[in-house]
Amino acid sequence: MKTIIKFLTILLILNTLIFAQISIPSDNNISHTPETDDVKFIIASSLSTARWKPGLSSVDKFNQKLLDYKTEGLKLYSIKGKVNIFDSDVLTIEKYGTFSSTKHQSQLIKLYKEDKNKNATLSGLNISIKVFLLLKYFYLKDYNYLDALEYQYYSYQFSGLATNRTSAIFWYGETTNGIENKDFFKLSRESKIDFFTDFKENILYVIELANMIQNFPINSAKIGLYNINWLKPLFLGSYSQNDIPIIHYTELVSSGMTLDLSHKFHQNFKTGINLSYGFDNHINYTNNSLDIDYYSYKFYLNYNQKIYSHSSYSIFAYGKVFSNKKIFHNNNFTLNNENVNGVSFGLQIVF
Repeated sequence: MKTIIKFLTILLILNTLIFAQISIPSDNNISHTPETDDVKFIIASSLSTARWKPGLSSVDKFNQKLLDYKTEGLKLYSIKGKVNIFDSDVLTIEKYGTFSSTKHQSQLIKLYKEDKNKNATLSGLNISIKVFLLLKYFYLKDYNYLDALEYQYYSYQFSGLATNRTSAIFWYGETTNGIENKDFFKLSRESKIDFFTDFKENILYVIELANMIQNFPINSAKIGLYNINWLKPLFLGSYSQNDIPIIHYTELVSSGMTLDLSHKFHQNFKTGINLSYGFDNHINYTNNSLDIDYYSYKFYLNYNQKIYSHSSYSIFAYGKVFSNKKIFHNNNFTLNNENVNGVSFGLQIVF
């Protein structure tokens, strides 16, 4: 949260300085700016990172939390070249890496690259939808039923270290009747469990209320469907015959409906809130599945400022911060809420 506050302060100072001291070069003879072209070429560079505070489950017998988590998000740099047609990116070439040289960062960037390759079909879907939208501009100009269609994919990689507060069993087998050191092993107090996870979220927006209702009070109100999943070790309230708590490596999965409300203000800032409610939510572990209630809300702030303008190219500074709270409920035991926060900033040249 301190990082987010610092970043917001920097953005506000930068915005003030730009308006107070920097006048965007202009020429009375220049009547063209490249960002308004139907076809644009874009080069963008950015730095980004995220923080994750995992939720726990309570161990009532010991009146304490069973696991302590320490997590580290991917520190990512990215350089992209894009071809943009009618404000849609139809081709992207990207070079990326981590700006930290720790062992965990090397493993996280490896996960990131694997995810990029594995989800090439998802990127293809993103491109396909936008290419489909191009048909509207060329052939279906009188129809607006495609305007709201938008696909988004998010992925946030984290490394984690879980430390148990008391003796426990870590279960990784595929059945509940396992063999020691094959399906489970015993953990002494203060044992460490290394793990990696990837928050993967797919969203398909299908309705834009701002286009359907006259004099709508905000710029955008999109309704769509989502699914999300991520992994982590977790205590689910079960004990061995010797009354020792059992820790499982779990997958949290949710599918449901999402509402995104956003509004642009002060020319350079767009703020919004995303509300998601899951209709099908569960935790997968061993050969079992536990039903849970799940909903989340995310606040975000985007910043975009033109810092230089020429007849043949424009330069923009941009940034984004978000804070996402994930809330769980189960009648049998307590699941604590989780928080994922992120920040990114960079420069973009449009020509």
